[in-house]
Amino acid sequence: MNPGALGSYDFIYTPVEWWLRGIPLKLAFDLDVPDGVVDAGAEAELVRSIKQQAVLKLYADDCITTGEAADALGLTRIQFLDLLRRTGADFRVELDDEDFAGLRQRRDEHARQAGQ
Repeated sequence: MNPGALGSYDFIYTPVEWWLRGIPLKLAFDLDVPDGVVDAGAEAELVRSIKQQAVLKLYADDCITTGEAADALGLTRIQFLDLLRRTGADFRVELDDEDFAGLRQRRDEHARQAGQ
């Protein structure tokens, strides 16, 4: 508790760790709020909301993938994609070589069927 503050809470996101460039990152900060504003029941929801906003910011800044964001929040990738939809956050299409190979294969199959 900060001596001059009305109320102080330490939010430590454990066990959330993000591996950005191979370096584990743990976020922690103090948030001073007036006494009585956050009761025990509301504190858990406030921490969850702050954690969610931090992960959404990291995703929006292209620091983490949808999979990493989902893991950080304890969600499946589909649940995180739904969170993006519900919050109106932008979604980046993340395709790898395997995805592109599958798309090429489907395109070629479609072209063959259309040519018959």
